[in-house]
Amino acid sequence: MIRAEQNGLGLVEDELVSNAMLLLLAGHIAVRNFIGNAVWLLFQHPDEFGKLKANPGLMHQAIEETLRFESPVAAIPRVPLQDFDYRGARIKKGEIVQLVISSANRDPRVFANPERFDIDRRPGAWSVSVTARTPAWELSSRARKLGLHWKRVQT
Repeated sequence: MIRAEQNGLGLVEDELVSNAMLLLLAGHIAVRNFIGNAVWLLFQHPDEFGKLKANPGLMHQAIEETLRFESPVAAIPRVPLQDFDYRGARIKKGEIVQLVISSANRDPRVFANPERFDIDRRPGAWSVSVTARTPAWELSSRARKLGLHWKRVQT
């Protein structure tokens, strides 16, 4: 990142620090926390663990359900670079916006029986989370899925 440049421009110090923190948090801490959460949830829900042992084909759904039910990242702060409206609220440039993942993942308008850990839960409304893909892509992809369509959000 330090040496990367495009059109003769590189990252400034604040951008380098922000990206390094994002990689540390999303690339290491979130993965570590996810693994612990997955093991804990499967031990707390032996019926679900039994289903997974009997049918390893449920692994992808078990991963997504773990991310939904016990996300390794509870909230993600963002600072918009321009004013925008979202669901009737005016968000101003420079205001800190918290994307509260843990709350979004328990929204009964999106998930049937949101307080239930269910590895049979079918895809459709995937959880809001940071996954193993590149963190910046994943965050912007999940924000778009939530309907957050601002042009650029500062990390």
